[in-house]
Amino acid sequence: MAGVPLARDGCFHCGAWNHWVRDCPHRQAGPRPPATGANAIPTGPPLSALPAPNAVPSSTAPTSTSSFAPSSSNSQPTQSGGVGNRGYQRPNWWTRNQERLDAVYNKYVEDSAKEARRKEEEEKARIKREEEEKQLRWKKGRELFEAEMGERLDKRFEALGLTTKAKPAGVASVSGEKNEEYDRLRKENDELKRKLNDLMGRSGDEKVVYLQKDIMELRKLVTDKQVDDDAVCALKEEIRELKQSAYVKTNFEREIAGLKCEINSLREQNERVIGEAKLRKDEALRPGNKRGSVAVSTPECSGRGSPKPRWTYNIWDADKWKEDYRNLRSLHRLANIEAEALKKKRAEAEMKTMEAEKQVKQLEEEMSKLTASGSKSVEGGCTNLKDRLEEVAVRSARKGLKATPRRDAVKSPVDKTSTEINNRADFVEHQRKQLRLLRKAGLEPICKEHNVRLGKFEDTVCELAEAMANKAFPEGKNKGFVHEVSDDTATGCNSKDDGEEQSAEL
Repeated sequence: MAGVPLARDGCFHCGAWNHWVRDCPHRQAGPRPPATGANAIPTGPPLSALPAPNAVPSSTAPTSTSSFAPSSSNSQPTQSGGVGNRGYQRPNWWTRNQERLDAVYNKYVEDSAKEARRKEEEEKARIKREEEEKQLRWKKGRELFEAEMGERLDKRFEALGLTTKAKPAGVASVSGEKNEEYDRLRKENDELKRKLNDLMGRSGDEKVVYLQKDIMELRKLVTDKQVDDDAVCALKEEIRELKQSAYVKTNFEREIAGLKCEINSLREQNERVIGEAKLRKDEALRPGNKRGSVAVSTPECSGRGSPKPRWTYNIWDADKWKEDYRNLRSLHRLANIEAEALKKKRAEAEMKTMEAEKQVKQLEEEMSKLTASGSKSVEGGCTNLKDRLEEVAVRSARKGLKATPRRDAVKSPVDKTSTEINNRADFVEHQRKQLRLLRKAGLEPICKEHNVRLGKFEDTVCELAEAMANKAFPEGKNKGFVHEVSDDTATGCNSKDDGEEQSAEL
């Protein structure tokens, strides 16, 4: 038979060699009960006494007396007088397998217990060995300490001259410092002995009080040390705060610099806007414009040829950004053009200002030269009318022109002074207009620059304008001088011996 195992133990239930376990006629319908107590669950009535936990079941005990014995069907003979078993009874394989498992499990339990006992003994031996090593190390350290202390004491005794060893011939006598050291050590030793005797002579309560005092002294020392540590921590914290304040100060200075740059940019923007407004105003008031309208070119219509009207509100949302982008580009181009024009205009204004300053300096130099050379200067506005008329007549006769008084005469210093005064007034008025365009926050850096106190807006603007005028026109050069001349003192100005007629002007 091809499907029947020949060299195996046969069926797992009955042990026959002529069929498989699935074809066994003695197989039970339900689950097979365990043959031994290794992994069995008791289902019978409760027992009166439990077996020992370490008891090993005997393999020779009969299985029919146990409550976990296999079914009687497992020991029944097979077909036709043992033909399937070859003429002899075979033991149950399942029972034998369970007995082997029980033996292995019991062996495993015994080995585990032995291993646990061995580890426990090793741990105890290790702890004991560590204790012995610790005691040996402490003993060696104690011996080394005693040896070191003995050497130090021998050296001290030798230094104090208390040693019994013979000294060499060249050793000097003990100095006063060594005697002082010896006295100090002796006092310390006496003090320690006294404290020890006091402690040993006291009762239990007195010892407790004495020890409490020592503990309080030690706590005071620890507290003093902690106070010192707290002082060091406070100093460190203060240093850290100082570093942080320095860092904040640096950031504040940077912020001030940024605000100054922003103020300058806003001021430039304001100047550009003012220049643009002025350009538009000049363009509007140009003589070529009719009725004051702005002169512009002829408008061109982009959709002139389209026959149908165009709707402007039906643009897709996706195409709106293109229109905005084109508008921004045109605005940017116009802003660049305006900026270039304003730059040119500013450069021209600066050139004119520089030329005016040069002319003022030249006039000042000429005035100083005339004053140093002793030239005739008119004091208090007085003039010699006769000399001036003669000069005019001579020039008129020489040139053949009509004798017009003061046509080609040189301006007097009084006229120059009055011109400078007028320029100063114009400068003050111009600065007031410029400063009124700023806000109070924009006036703060200008006030700091000119040392002006920030108060009401109008008063601050006036004070700043005066300060700028004083800086642009120094006091010695801008102040004009005017002398009041009466009828009695008119003849005293530039008087001569011949008694010629003279006049005075304010």
